[in-house]
Amino acid sequence: MQFQQAWAYRTGGGDTKITTNTGQNNQDVRVTVTVGDRRVDAIARFTNTSNMISVYSAADGTQACYKTVAGVSTMLGSSWTAGTYNEIRLNVQGTLVNVYLDGVQKVTNGDVSDVPNSNNAGFGLNTNYARVKKFEVY
Repeated sequence: MQFQQAWAYRTGGGDTKITTNTGQNNQDVRVTVTVGDRRVDAIARFTNTSNMISVYSAADGTQACYKTVAGVSTMLGSSWTAGTYNEIRLNVQGTLVNVYLDGVQKVTNGDVSDVPNSNNAGFGLNTNYARVKKFEVY
C-alpha cells in the first residue's frame, strides 16, 4: 500500500498521529521526509497511544525505537543520533521489529511479542512544522 504525496503539515503544540488500516499486522512501514524535517516518527501496530510500536524522534536530534504496551514505553536497543535522513523504515514481522535509517540498520530483532496486534500503521509529527514526502506500508 503506497500513499504518494502523503503530505502532512502541523502547527501548534502536541503530537499528531496519522494512521491507516493496512489490513495486516505484519507491517513494513516507510516514511520519507524532506531532509531536515527530523521530527517525524514511523508507527506500526497502532491501537492507540498506549499500545503501539514507534520510532520516536526527539527534539535533541536523537531517535529510538519504542514499544508501548498498556501505556508503558520500553526502548528497544539503543538510541542514535538522527543527523539528516530521508527514510525511516520500521519493519514488524511476527514478534520481531527491525529499524533502518536510510538503509542502515539501527535495531535488530527487537522483541514486540507483548504488543497487541493491530492493522493500523502511520506516522507522527512532533514539531510545529514537518513535511512527509511519501508514506508506504508493505
